[in-house]
Amino acid sequence: MTFAALAPLRDYSCMHVVLQQEVFYDRLNVLGEYRWDADTLAGTVTFTSKADPSHRIVVDAELIASIAPGPRSLLWGWSTPQGRVDGCGAQLRMYGERYGIRELSQSEVPFPEGLTGDLGDAVGAIAHQVGAVIATVTGFSLIATYLDGGSQAVFVLTLDPPLPPLSIAWALPALPRLLAGLAISDQRAAIVGLAQMSGWTLTWADEQYVEASLADGASTAVVSFDQFGRFERLSAQLGGTQPESG
Repeated sequence: MTFAALAPLRDYSCMHVVLQQEVFYDRLNVLGEYRWDADTLAGTVTFTSKADPSHRIVVDAELIASIAPGPRSLLWGWSTPQGRVDGCGAQLRMYGERYGIRELSQSEVPFPEGLTGDLGDAVGAIAHQVGAVIATVTGFSLIATYLDGGSQAVFVLTLDPPLPPLSIAWALPALPRLLAGLAISDQRAAIVGLAQMSGWTLTWADEQYVEASLADGASTAVVSFDQFGRFERLSAQLGGTQPESG
């Protein structure tokens, strides 16, 4: 169970966030097996090769939230001494204040009422929801979650150089897997979000938003939805390759 008020914000960017993370993890393969450590004072996350500790990748990072099963609450990073006054967390707070979303504007948010079952699963689900909400509100979609003794911290990572844009040829074959694996309330919004956040051209064929054409300069695709906005069909002419991970 996650926060109902945040579900629409999560749906829009959840696919893009997952695929961006997969591209980033491919980049980390150069380290072999690695560990990662966060320094919230320095605002960095360091990924270090276990085989060769001198081989590391240091990434600018902002702590967005900490989700803990003990107090059964989410604590926003902007409310802590390490919070950035002009960072993504502050954008979330301002967005929540503007649109009356208590879950974003209150410094500490209790878990949803009626939460039962494994709290570890709930913590993980909330962490992933927070990551997608960050992307929808701020446009920053490279998210990392760090598990520490049952609690999860959520970070926004900023790479230099940034990851390449997702291509239709690489992203759309993952669509069935993403739809089956992610708890998406609005599948049409999720696919539209993937297209728009990836920089693809999206054109609707009708006023009922049943069929959309997608293009990224190398590939084209047509995606169809039923009357309830659920994904139905996909056809594509694919060109190009997977985003470079190096």
